[in-house]
Amino acid sequence: AAICRWWAVEQACIRQRLQGFDIHRAQCQSEDDRKVVEENVAIFATHLGFVPTGTRKVDTLNMFNDLVHEEVPRVLRASLGPTGIPYRFVVAFFIVYHFYSLDILSAAIRMHGLQPRVLMNFS
Repeated sequence: AAICRWWAVEQACIRQRLQGFDIHRAQCQSEDDRKVVEENVAIFATHLGFVPTGTRKVDTLNMFNDLVHEEVPRVLRASLGPTGIPYRFVVAFFIVYHFYSLDILSAAIRMHGLQPRVLMNFS
């Protein structure tokens, strides 16, 4: 339960950070990188057709902000599933209990034989 609560809080923080995202305020390792990053975002946005050729850089970056606010949360929900934890992770978490139960059952059968009471106690 603690892990699920932590993950729910983490997802809420991710959604909050996404809604507050602004490329103009994004942290860069070095401020010298900002110009390169913003220029690359503008070039890709134009190349991929998100904005028409000739759009001002500031308008392109604002469009990128809108794209992050609208599309990234949707993509995250799609990738994580409705519960927020991908199914394959849930299976991995709980498969241990399945095998543990089979181990207990096999030990009980080995000790007591295949008797109805062994099976009744197991379920």
